[in-house]
Amino acid sequence: MITGSESREGDEVCIEAEAPLACVMEYSSALKFMTSGEGEFSMTFSRYEQVPGNIQKALVAEARQ
Repeated sequence: MITGSESREGDEVCIEAEAPLACVMEYSSALKFMTSGEGEFSMTFSRYEQVPGNIQKALVAEARQ
């Protein structure tokens, strides 16, 4: 979820967003591809949230194996 954006010098844009850690794990590769290696990102922990029910069930089933 995008929470803000800011134009910077040239054609740079800084975008602030919140995303589950599971989604961010592959973001670095995708960003490099989308920006021809020019993009960069950083992340900080924000908070814990309850996992959606369908993901909970999948995680429990995986842990039981």
